[in-house]
Amino acid sequence: MRHLLPPLRALIVKGLVEDKGWSITRAAKALRITVPAASKYRRILSRRHRIDMDILERTASRLVEGIARGVLGDQDFIRAVCSLCMNLRIDGEICRLHRLEIPELRECTLCGELFRDAGLRSAERSRVLAELREGLRILSGIKGFERLIPEVRTNLVMAVEGARSLEDVAGFPGRITVVKGRAHAPAGPEFGASKHMATILLSVMRRRPELRSVICLKYSEEVLRGLRELGFSVEFIDRDRYGSVEEYVARGWRGSAALVDPGGVGIEPIIYLFDRDATALARTVRRLAGILGSGH
Repeated sequence: MRHLLPPLRALIVKGLVEDKGWSITRAAKALRITVPAASKYRRILSRRHRIDMDILERTASRLVEGIARGVLGDQDFIRAVCSLCMNLRIDGEICRLHRLEIPELRECTLCGELFRDAGLRSAERSRVLAELREGLRILSGIKGFERLIPEVRTNLVMAVEGARSLEDVAGFPGRITVVKGRAHAPAGPEFGASKHMATILLSVMRRRPELRSVICLKYSEEVLRGLRELGFSVEFIDRDRYGSVEEYVARGWRGSAALVDPGGVGIEPIIYLFDRDATALARTVRRLAGILGSGH
């Protein structure tokens, strides 16, 4: 940033003062720097800079226009500067500077790799949240959803590909409840929002990594018949041998996408359904509700 911010800031001051006719004081106030610091813009720009000035000038020009028109907020400014820094790292400009200063880094490409990986992770996490929102939309369209929801309420969760921790799994804070017979979530999906369901899903993904989403449903003979009609092979946990769902998945699970925890003293019986994503899972629940509604 020490190579980036001084010349970028100087270019913005130059644009505001020389192109837009602003006073140094006004430009300094807009950038939230001191007047003496803003007054040094010519001296800073007269120096030789290691970053390509054409790149900085294009960004500075956009920022000057936004500031002058009064449409550039604090977050917009930060976003523009951070995006510039990220692009310089991804494109290798910052790497080039590091190699000049530290010859031992001449083979280093970590900046580009890390930011590219971060971009891929961000896109994947956004896709998971979008899947959950679409899944909830499908569930909220199911009339009579209360027939499928357990007493402890339900949740629809989904993990990123290759999930390793609870923070890699998103769900709905406060779970999904029923309002006027339809599914309702008090808040949008978030990562790390459902510890219990996420723990179960992570256990399942260690055995079957393609199953990245889970929902819990009410246990009843009616629901079991509906699942079997949909073609599910329903698997039951032996609570006499296994103390938790995670223990059963690790040691006894045969891989069924419909898993029944028969519960026990103080533990409500629950059916867990797994699928590749939240949308596919919600569609399965919709088909199940259709079967139950038809009275088959």
